[in-house]
Amino acid sequence: AVIAGALAAQLVLTLPITTLVARGLGAPAAAAARHELPAPGSQPWLVARDPLLVYDIDLAAEIAAIEVRPLTAPPTGPLEPSLVDVRTPAGDLLGAAIPFDQNGQSARIDLAPQTLPRLELALAGGNVPLFFPAGAVVVVEAAPRSGLANGCIAAALMLLPTFVALAVACLCGAVAAPPTVLTVAFAVIFLLTVGGLGPGDSTLLALLRGDWLPSTGIFAASASSLAAGSVAMIAAMLLRRRLHR
Repeated sequence: AVIAGALAAQLVLTLPITTLVARGLGAPAAAAARHELPAPGSQPWLVARDPLLVYDIDLAAEIAAIEVRPLTAPPTGPLEPSLVDVRTPAGDLLGAAIPFDQNGQSARIDLAPQTLPRLELALAGGNVPLFFPAGAVVVVEAAPRSGLANGCIAAALMLLPTFVALAVACLCGAVAAPPTVLTVAFAVIFLLTVGGLGPGDSTLLALLRGDWLPSTGIFAASASSLAAGSVAMIAAMLLRRRLHR
């Protein structure tokens, strides 16, 4: 009951920050779902000897933009930025050729909302080898999502470090003295917040960028922390019941 009350109090305090304050800091009123595409094959290089990569897009929704962010290797001669054509399987170009010559360089192509079952990246020139790991190509849905709902989801995700810290403290409290319990609780919450092991940093960044949180993979990344907290709570209840007997 104490843990539930603490989480409810934090939610009341966090909601205005992730909705009103975030909006004032530039978070858009509407969020957009972003989907990272897996790497196309085991060797997703775009080079002269292999100048084409094909992505299958398993998405029924309309797409409003394509974001491309490859990694680069040293050029094979005097630097000539590699030009990449983004096109449909029919060969229709989706914007002008994109030059890449820096590692992690990002480019965005805005489209008229449309469905794309497949996408092709073709090397049109240059000598900078481009590597496309998972997530190097992102498609952005056209349908807007509620920015207010996105803020509420962010506030709920912010509760995770507190839940894990209190759950572990509850487990330790069954057998340890208060100083030890406080030390463990502060250590866990420090690792999950300042230490960057929790979802806080990625959640805030996605919220301010206007990314629809359920589509970013943050939930999957947070599953291990949620599982750890749940296991600690179950173990605490079992241990306390055993001690009372």
